[in-house]
Amino acid sequence: MLRIHPAGDRCITVTVGRRIHPRIHHRVQRLLAGLDQDPLDGVIELVPSYCAIAVHYDPLCVTPAAVREWIRRSGRAPARGGRDRHAGRVVEIPTCYGGECGPDLGTVAEHANMTPDELIRLHHAGDYLVYMLGFTPGFPYLGGLNGRIAAPRRAEPRTRIPAGSVGIAGNQTGVYPIASPGGWQLIGRTPVRLFDLENTERPFLLEPGDRIRFVPISEGEYRRIAESNTDMPPAARPDAADDGPRSAAARIVKPGVFSTIQDVGRHGHQRYGMPVAGAMDQFALRAGNLLVGNPEDSAAIEFTFAGLEVEFGAGSIIAVCGARCALELIDRTGRSSAIRDWSAIPVPAGARIVVRSTTDGCRGYLCVSGGWQVPRVLGSAATYVRAGVGGVGGRALASGDILTVAASEVPARMATVPESMLREIYPSNMPIRVVLGPHAGWLSPSEVGRFLNVPWKVGVNSDRMGYRLEGPALRRRWTHRRELVSEGVEEGTVQVPSSGLPVVMLADRQTTGGYPKIAHVIGADLPRLAQAPPGSQIRFESVGIAEAHALLQRSRDHLDFVSRMTQEPDTEFLEVSTGREVYRIAARPV
Repeated sequence: MLRIHPAGDRCITVTVGRRIHPRIHHRVQRLLAGLDQDPLDGVIELVPSYCAIAVHYDPLCVTPAAVREWIRRSGRAPARGGRDRHAGRVVEIPTCYGGECGPDLGTVAEHANMTPDELIRLHHAGDYLVYMLGFTPGFPYLGGLNGRIAAPRRAEPRTRIPAGSVGIAGNQTGVYPIASPGGWQLIGRTPVRLFDLENTERPFLLEPGDRIRFVPISEGEYRRIAESNTDMPPAARPDAADDGPRSAAARIVKPGVFSTIQDVGRHGHQRYGMPVAGAMDQFALRAGNLLVGNPEDSAAIEFTFAGLEVEFGAGSIIAVCGARCALELIDRTGRSSAIRDWSAIPVPAGARIVVRSTTDGCRGYLCVSGGWQVPRVLGSAATYVRAGVGGVGGRALASGDILTVAASEVPARMATVPESMLREIYPSNMPIRVVLGPHAGWLSPSEVGRFLNVPWKVGVNSDRMGYRLEGPALRRRWTHRRELVSEGVEEGTVQVPSSGLPVVMLADRQTTGGYPKIAHVIGADLPRLAQAPPGSQIRFESVGIAEAHALLQRSRDHLDFVSRMTQEPDTEFLEVSTGREVYRIAARPV
């Protein structure tokens, strides 16, 4: 029996069971195959987990009712052709156990009251089912560990675990595809890349339904296989050569606090554990691109707070949107002038743009006519720093970085986004609106009320992955203190870990999570939440899904207005209607 329920205003979760078991996993795989073979317009991607599939969709393209009916129809029809997901593949993982590769082997063996050789024999004796991928790109959640060698996590997690490390945590075993922090006990390491963007046919070695077989190898064999791998970083391989015309380059003089290249995100790969990433404030990114005549999904520089300084080698048209910014243009003679944000601005060759300060937000987007040109990785230019993917070498921008700009064939018109629109998109002192989540019932009505009514402080440890909120700890009902089985999460999902302090998942979030999801920030309010700096206070307000969709459509109307605003014939003033009101704006050709 399928259980279909909303997980926010842009995601529906379909659950086929309640526990981790191969039979339930096979049901998930059969349903996934049916959905893959009968795609529905408006569905963005499908993310399978232990017992469920998260269906991410665009409510401006397809209704929730249509998505639910599509799921039911696929659930009734057997999968046709294609790969036998029930059987999967058997993938051998050569593993060097112990020594430098497995520094915790002795500790785990001692905990299991056996010798290291006995533990190695038990670990590689059977096959392990890949239930799902998540946590980091290509990270497999495996089932089948012999209970005799289960071991607790380390009391003190390591700040960096090498890629390929094989570990044990509780009754789980797994392989770290990329270098990352972690608390698992490390018993070995494989030279095989589970996440390899040089492999154009299969960048993710594993997928749900596969079975892993660990094969012991010596240190010498490990070194030989490892040395045969190339050293090209994943972000260095573009999807395809871009030989289009380029204009002169721009130079990063100062990167500011934290600046990266972002676009609308890397969709279609969450089932392999790859986060979407992309701009935190999608409205600002899209509006800025439209102002300079770009497709709205073009790449921009996302900067945090002030300090960014960029020198342009050729004349360009730019727009800076997002947080309200004090901007300075310094020409090649050293003469400076203040320029407006949320406006298309001509920049002469040799001039520099400096972000002096930011107010009413913490993130801005520097868009340039033609778009910043960087290699597209898995269909996107978005930077995901944790995996070193996208942007400029998969990292934050640095002083001296050179960025090229595509030649722009369509001149943008000089236009400014009306202040009345900005006040509607980014209202001050207004609660962040949420749709209550599937696990809101894990809290008592009074605790839900507390979540909605008290002010929450954005913690200093908040980042692009998620906002950690500080305030009164939320208490679960005593009947709901069990652990959840991990399933897909959406941008804006509000999870409550054991500490009781909510965490709002954002652009760089991991693709699945195992904490109660008590609410979901609606899509229309994500830009406003993205502008909340650490230390600021926010409140939440509950709305229904229909209202959330109406507000999202309203945001879309605003973007359509910006697009029309840059394309109208030359007049001193333009009057453009969004359906509910008429904006009177100034516009002139570049």
